[in-house]
Amino acid sequence: MIIKEQTIQEKAKLKYNPKEQQPKNFAAFIEKLVSDIPPDILESLPTEVAPEHDHYIYGTEKRKS
Repeated sequence: MIIKEQTIQEKAKLKYNPKEQQPKNFAAFIEKLVSDIPPDILESLPTEVAPEHDHYIYGTEKRKS
């Protein structure tokens, strides 16, 4: 996990260029950061992460809707 976090941090540093105009808000920053992730990968990510955080963190069963 540490290796993956280092890779993400390094990628963020490479994307940050103080000479460029920086995004004006956090959402724009995130969009710029993930802009090179292929669409099929983005589509495969779960969309209900917040309500199901126990499932993704601890491996508990998903809540029933």
